[in-house]
Amino acid sequence: MSDIRADLIRNSSGNGPINLSWPRASDGKMVGQSAAKAWAYGDLTAETLGSFNLSSGTDHGPGDYTYPLIVHMADLYYSQSASVVTGNSDRTAIRNIAKHEVGIVAVLTNNARLSTNTDQNHNVAINGDLA
Repeated sequence: MSDIRADLIRNSSGNGPINLSWPRASDGKMVGQSAAKAWAYGDLTAETLGSFNLSSGTDHGPGDYTYPLIVHMADLYYSQSASVVTGNSDRTAIRNIAKHEVGIVAVLTNNARLSTNTDQNHNVAINGDLA
């Protein structure tokens, strides 16, 4: 088995990232981008303990967090996955539809059993096309 080791992968002209998509046979539309465009591990106060393509977060109250994207998404139709970091099975994390934008990742964490927002450490990942 061979290894590929690199600090940076660029396109063939050397002036940009590699393309993670290819033309779909049926209509030529570019498809297949599968790398996360942004991710964060946020704590109870929206401080990012680790992140990519997201700036410092804002805590808007119990369980209500937003993170500005450094490079915005192309439109509102991106995929957002979120989870909480807890041992309690009744805690959830979802996209906050009221606050998400092409340049904002919005997360709500809550106690599903009590139907109340609660502060939780959380993870969020974004997939889709960048602007």
